[in-house]
Order: sequence, then C-alpha cells, then structure tokens
Amino acid sequence: MDVRNEMRRTMKAFGKPLKIISKQKEVKGAGIFQKILKKTIEKTTDSVSAIGYIKNNKYSLWLFDYERVDCVDKVICDNHTYNTISGDYDFEIGCWRLIVKETDNETI
Repeated sequence: MDVRNEMRRTMKAFGKPLKIISKQKEVKGAGIFQKILKKTIEKTTDSVSAIGYIKNNKYSLWLFDYERVDCVDKVICDNHTYNTISGDYDFEIGCWRLIVKETDNETI
C-alpha cells in the first residue's frame, strides 16, 4: 500500500482544490482547512477614524501537493491567500501539515 496514493485519493474526494506557491512556482493541490481562532478582533477609536476589523484567522491545513514541492510559501484557495506560519511534510501520512494565516482583506 502506497500512503501517498491513498492520501491523493482522500484529498481529491474530501479536500478543496487549491494552488500552492513554492519558490515562486505554482503547483496544484488539495487541502482540508480547520479554523483555529474563531472570532474577529474589532478595534475602534471614534466614529470618524475607525480602525475597522483586524483579521487574525489562523487555520490548520492538511495539504496534498500533486507535484512534490520542497516548501510551501503560500496557498491560494477560493480567492483567499494564506501564508505559511509553521509546519512540515509528514512522510508517514504523505502530506503537508501546516498552520496558515489568511492575508486577504486585512485592515489596520
């Protein structure tokens, strides 16, 4: 039994299609997201100069790369970009286990 082939089938069935950015190269993949921080932090000063919402959304991501990559810099899924905070490739299960942070639409 090849673990990588089993993970490929599982990710095709249950994962979301996404793009992996690795060393400025774009590779197709699939992943399963789970939100870690569930609330948005709101900070305001007054009605004229409102700061707005600060997105601090972090996700646990199981990621399968259809072409093997050495590192994962960014992930693009559903027009949202996620930067890799930490994680590594897990040889036992044949996929990447990462913590990512959403970077789209941030306001400060």
